[in-house]
Amino acid sequence: MKHARVIQILAAVFAALPAFVASATDAPTTADELLKRCEAALKAKDKQALLSLCNWEGVSADMKERKEHFFGCWLDWKAHDPKLAPLPSTFTATNELFGIWYKPNVDVVGLMAVKVNVGGGGESEISTPYGKKNDHFYLSNPVELRDSPAPAVKAKSDEAKSQ
Repeated sequence: MKHARVIQILAAVFAALPAFVASATDAPTTADELLKRCEAALKAKDKQALLSLCNWEGVSADMKERKEHFFGCWLDWKAHDPKLAPLPSTFTATNELFGIWYKPNVDVVGLMAVKVNVGGGGESEISTPYGKKNDHFYLSNPVELRDSPAPAVKAKSDEAKSQ
């Protein structure tokens, strides 16, 4: 019986692998294709389609939740007219958030900019980095730097010891 259960589990894992591999290799192979898929997802108001354009390698659960919220805002603000934009001269690849340093999980080549509706009938533009990894184009996500240039945030137990 024990071996039958192991075989069932392995069969389920191997059955799921083709879907996982297909989704990874189904990523756009050009920046223009990434743009077209983003435009289609916005027109369809499909947050899952937007999320499927992201590279999720190394992304923490917290950052994934933040990106889901970010795209929810895009849809709430009626994001439209996506375009590819060059990186501004002020672009920095690493950023700090709450004492943790992050870097993009793709080789960033530009920004995906969208127009959003703001109060009073005006429009504004917001953007997110996009780039290339393994011959595919993705919207970037931040991943934690292991060798952070900033000191690590003290754990509560460390703070209690120092008092």
